[in-house]
Amino acid sequence: MHKNVDNQGPLLVIIKTKENYMFGGFISQGLDISISDYAKDGRAFIFSLTKGTVHYQRNKTNTIILHSDQYISFGHRLEGQYNWDDISLKYSCNVDYWSYSDFGWSFIPP
Repeated sequence: MHKNVDNQGPLLVIIKTKENYMFGGFISQGLDISISDYAKDGRAFIFSLTKGTVHYQRNKTNTIILHSDQYISFGHRLEGQYNWDDISLKYSCNVDYWSYSDFGWSFIPP
């Protein structure tokens, strides 16, 4: 995926689960996998197409997470020894269960 989207400008991510839920996120800045860190994007948001909702940021910090072991994550919160993301997509998201969504950490739930 990164070879097709890195440094190409704004990105809209749409995810469809095996259970036919559809959701995703938008970032206004381009991805760059060579930077493995948190990024701020005040225009980023996540959404649910299944429920017809849009979720804006609770705060403007750690909006996007770029790591070498994942495609992209939206939102981030460190709680104790655990890291939580609103949406986290790992490289092997089509074959394993390490990717997840847990809305409400950085983006406001409905």
